[in-house]
Amino acid sequence: TSSNKSQSLVMFSHGLTGTGEENSIFCTALAKRGYVVASLHHRDGSSSRVPMSDGSCQYYKHFRTGEEYSPKHRLQQVHVRANELLYCTKWMMGEKETLSDNDNNEEHAQLILDQIRPSLSKDNIHASGFSYGAATVSLAATLEPKRYQSAVLLDPWLHIDFSSKGIEFDFPPEAFGHEWP
Repeated sequence: TSSNKSQSLVMFSHGLTGTGEENSIFCTALAKRGYVVASLHHRDGSSSRVPMSDGSCQYYKHFRTGEEYSPKHRLQQVHVRANELLYCTKWMMGEKETLSDNDNNEEHAQLILDQIRPSLSKDNIHASGFSYGAATVSLAATLEPKRYQSAVLLDPWLHIDFSSKGIEFDFPPEAFGHEWP
């Protein structure tokens, strides 16, 4: 793409136990159509495996079920994920200077972004997510409704149903105009 052509950005959020790579076919298809695609590795314990900057990996953290289940865990987690998505979007657009406080890949990422950012359209940013990632996108779009031009929700997880415990609600509740249960 020539440097004077404005490109759209798509921020992608993976599903529960997913990774930033698992939807690579979908993300590649978008890139072939001219979109710049950034696929996150969420670091909140919802990914099966996240490579960390120190060379270690963070793995999925399973929440308790049965008698000890609390819907607040997923509610808090989806907020962490939505904030990660919003922060990374701002970082991609140059509104945040660093991606993290101690990321060893920051210099390399900066070199790549210096080439990409001039062609990105600040008025044409989209968010997409699969399953839990779709819930993440719906909350991020609710928290900052002017940030994204569109939200593409792929097989969205938009309802918590643990009715045997009397727990059932639309998820995330803010995306439906509701308060936390």
